[in-house]
Amino acid sequence: MPIGMQLIGNYFDEEKILNAAYTYEKATNFREKYKPTFKGGNA
Repeated sequence: MPIGMQLIGNYFDEEKILNAAYTYEKATNFREKYKPTFKGGNA
């Protein structure tokens, strides 16, 4: 099932948005739970 999240902030406030995303990722262990499954390449 696709999972998505959108973070919205003020102009030129990218640092705050990226910090929020990083904090969420670390708190939920997101990368371990949802590892990429792309199996592309030259076949």
